[in-house]
Amino acid sequence: MPVFEFSIFRSLNKMAADHPKDWDQYLQSTKFALRTKKQLTTKYSPYFLMFGREARYPSEVNEEYEATHDMEEETSEGIRKRDSAYEEVKHNVKKSQDKVQKRKRARTGGQL
Repeated sequence: MPVFEFSIFRSLNKMAADHPKDWDQYLQSTKFALRTKKQLTTKYSPYFLMFGREARYPSEVNEEYEATHDMEEETSEGIRKRDSAYEEVKHNVKKSQDKVQKRKRARTGGQL
């Protein structure tokens, strides 16, 4: 089972423990939670890497919220942030991979 699927399974298992037949009622919120959580390897949430900003939860959005022309500038700024984060992500992933390789070598006596 791929890691992301296992994460969904584990989270749903916790959330629907008292009502296992209603697991599908928790699926959307579970996926949103996993997509907005900062990942250990990249140090960014998948949401940020996709949209260049962190997600806004419904409770954080003002009821009088309206889309404006300023949003175009915010979007452009988000894209710039996201693009600069990609280089950092590459570095973080490489660093994580190197740590895994080092642990494997230590366990196998230098052989992979």
